[in-house]
Amino acid sequence: MELSKALTLAEEIKEIIKPYCSKLEIAGSVRRKKEFVKDIELVVTTPDVNTLKNKLGLYLLKENKIPFLKAGNKYVNFLYKGYKFDLFIADEDNFGLTF
Repeated sequence: MELSKALTLAEEIKEIIKPYCSKLEIAGSVRRKKEFVKDIELVVTTPDVNTLKNKLGLYLLKENKIPFLKAGNKYVNFLYKGYKFDLFIADEDNFGLTF
């Protein structure tokens, strides 16, 4: 997808999950401003990973009917409006490395 579309979608997801995150940054090829973006990556820290995943999952279920493709303690892969997202859940001490 084009960078402008990826930025718009990334900002939409940021608004959805922002209340459940301590830090939240767009990463990967969107951050590097690549002309063509394969997937959208976000890196977050959160005080409660389960609340973050539950709120995101409920929103996606309502919108897409498919909450997550893959989900673990530190990684969530999902589709939003037909586009692939990777959400990396970092700790405060490894946020910079993960980002």
